[in-house]
Amino acid sequence: MSSSLRLEKVTADNVEAACRLKVRPDQEEFVDPVAWSLAEAYARPEVAWPRLIFDGEQLVGFVMGFFMVRFNPDDPDDTPRCGIWRLNIAADQQGRGYGRFAVESVCEEVRGRGQNRVTVTWAPGERGPERFYLRLGFRPTGEKSGDQVVGELALTGRRDGFQTGPAEVRRLTTEDWRTFRDVRLAALADAPEAFSSSLGREQAYDEARWRAGMLPERGVKAVAVVDGRVAGVVGGWVPEGRGGAVEVYGMWVDPAARGAGIGALLVEEVVAWAAEHGHRRIQLWVVDGNDGADRLYRRLGFEATGESEPHTNDPGLHERLMVRMLAARPQVHHGT
Repeated sequence: MSSSLRLEKVTADNVEAACRLKVRPDQEEFVDPVAWSLAEAYARPEVAWPRLIFDGEQLVGFVMGFFMVRFNPDDPDDTPRCGIWRLNIAADQQGRGYGRFAVESVCEEVRGRGQNRVTVTWAPGERGPERFYLRLGFRPTGEKSGDQVVGELALTGRRDGFQTGPAEVRRLTTEDWRTFRDVRLAALADAPEAFSSSLGREQAYDEARWRAGMLPERGVKAVAVVDGRVAGVVGGWVPEGRGGAVEVYGMWVDPAARGAGIGALLVEEVVAWAAEHGHRRIQLWVVDGNDGADRLYRRLGFEATGESEPHTNDPGLHERLMVRMLAARPQVHHGT
């Protein structure tokens, strides 16, 4: 990527060139033209952040961020969001890293404004930008904005040793048993009431037991990593007697990394694994009183079923079953 890349404000000197910038013809149905974006920025200057992308003296693209916008203003739990409103890379300049540079620039602006997640929407389609955003770490939230998919990228602040950086979700193999053991024990120590097992029980497991629990036939386990440190963990499996449903379990985020959307990324990783294996029903259990988890899961498309059962470690508590049904998704190929 060129060292001469930069963003510039739209001015009277460059606005005509900006309006002439065109994406490939097969991409025009997925992104509005720059002139339309500039009209939106004029109408909503308090939230819009339009910038031109230059490589040296060559105009190569346009990006427009947005800041502190409520997607669902009638929902009291819907917090203001920041993100990417529009991204247009010139047809003859694609595949050179300019899109990545634009996204990273918006992320830096979001960080500078004290926010910890970046939101983007994309239209599903054969030549749409979904693969591009997924490669950069965005994950679908399960929401829709009109007919567009909503995706998020989690950022973290400089808190308790976690440096600023996006979260990367990694699926684990049996060779990662130590990684899983360490984060699982940390989770049990931090929030014993959230799990059906206990710290004392799992501290006694030997290597063979940890490895056995990570075999492919036991489902999927994944961690979120921020700047080389494990920030969260989740598991998914197919319990007997549930009609082939995939159950999300053991989800935990390090307290130092909470509030950055990592929980949503972890849940969506299990959802993606379930879809890859042909499962359409996703379920999980929520302990009564865990309102934060309940809000997260509802935002990700889970709904209460009315089914509940006593908590394994504390019969005075109850866990409620929530379910999300997956719809078949069209195959999408990167087109920007």
